[in-house]
Amino acid sequence: HILQEVEALADRVILIADGRLRFDGTPAAHVRIAGGTGHVVGDGLLAVAEGVSIEAVIVPEWSGHESDYDEIYRKDDGEYRVLLSFQNDGTRNVAFTDPPVAPGPCLSFGLHLAGIGYRELDMPLDGRDGRPSLADLRDGSPHHVVATFDSYTGAKALYVDGTLRFSHDYPLGTLVLAGGPAAADIGSHRGLENFTGVIDEVALYDFALAADEVAEHRRRIVAGKPAVDMGPAARNAPRWRSVTRIHAGETMTFNQHTGLPR
Repeated sequence: HILQEVEALADRVILIADGRLRFDGTPAAHVRIAGGTGHVVGDGLLAVAEGVSIEAVIVPEWSGHESDYDEIYRKDDGEYRVLLSFQNDGTRNVAFTDPPVAPGPCLSFGLHLAGIGYRELDMPLDGRDGRPSLADLRDGSPHHVVATFDSYTGAKALYVDGTLRFSHDYPLGTLVLAGGPAAADIGSHRGLENFTGVIDEVALYDFALAADEVAEHRRRIVAGKPAVDMGPAARNAPRWRSVTRIHAGETMTFNQHTGLPR
């Protein structure tokens, strides 16, 4: 599902061009997603289970200071929240961080995983091992960020500018528990943890974008196009590809990465 309808809650969010929104970091500056909620966890258009991707183009001005938080996207149904945000917890909330990382500024992707609980993939913004530094992201240029979780592989990942930067694996088939009555916000957590900078091209998908899809979205953005081609699909384009036939009583093993029989 691609988020298309938003509701600006105050005049502190400025539409600057081509749908881009500038946030000034004040409590009055945030955007609320119109609709998508449900009555219980697992209900509503914004609920996900088998996978999820959160995508945005950002020009952040986050300080990176301890106890400072800038939300990109957050739907907070208590322990079943979904978020993508800049965080610096210091030594607090380490029980939620998986895998463990050193304290400091990070880009955080939070989900509640069935049988595991709420966990955050906290990518240190330290410039090491292919990860961007905070200075890299604060250079004034637009940066494409994507957070994905794929139940089929168990992979939870963060991409920046079309490249995988940080990931962690969970057991195959792990499901997401999300959705419910809370509204989703862009650039804020209910008027707190307010974003400073520009946010554009926000999209939420109920599946995990593949690495080549993330890279293609990045190429389109650099070319000045929307991340997703919203034009009509080719006439009679196939939606499924036949891999093999399985007959009743037959057992077959498939490669989890290629989807082909082993």
